[in-house]
Amino acid sequence: MADVLQRPVVRPSFHELTAFGCAVLAAGRFCDPPEQPGDNRHVFEPVSPRGAEWSERFSHAVLRSRAWRSQAGNQSHSAI
Repeated sequence: MADVLQRPVVRPSFHELTAFGCAVLAAGRFCDPPEQPGDNRHVFEPVSPRGAEWSERFSHAVLRSRAWRSQAGNQSHSAI
C-alpha cells in the first residue's frame, strides 16, 4: 500500500481499535478518551518507485471487470 500511495502508511500495534472505540463510546468518554493500550505503531515506508504503474494497472483491471459484469448481465437476459 505504501508503494502504491508513495507515502508512509501507519499501522497501530493495537489491533482491536474497533472494539476499543465502541468501549469508549459506551463509557461516554467523548471528550477525554483513555490512552490506547500499546502505543507502539509500525510505519511502512514506500520502497518501490513503481507505485504509479501498479495503481494504473489496478485501475485498468477494475475497468475490465466492470465490462465482464455488464456482458454477463446482457447474456443472462438474452437467454430468457
